[in-house]
Amino acid sequence: MNDYADLLLNRFEKSHELVREHLGVTANRMQNWYDRKVNVQHFDVIDEVYVLNLRLYPNKCPKWVRRYSNAGIIRKKINDVTYVVRCDN
Repeated sequence: MNDYADLLLNRFEKSHELVREHLGVTANRMQNWYDRKVNVQHFDVIDEVYVLNLRLYPNKCPKWVRRYSNAGIIRKKINDVTYVVRCDN
């Protein structure tokens, strides 16, 4: 009985290790595909950008509301994804 349990335990450990290896290979492959297709946007100070407006207006269908307002001007770059934008609306 113990020999059978040990055999099963060893098989489970080997299969678990094999699955982990395959998951690592698949994760690396998917990361490579993503890195090939990603387009990074770079903005500088004084660039004009559209500003996303996520406000919900009462009694209006969100489908017909403009999501992007008029252009704003970047005033300061805080980090790679955060900017201070001046809007004249």
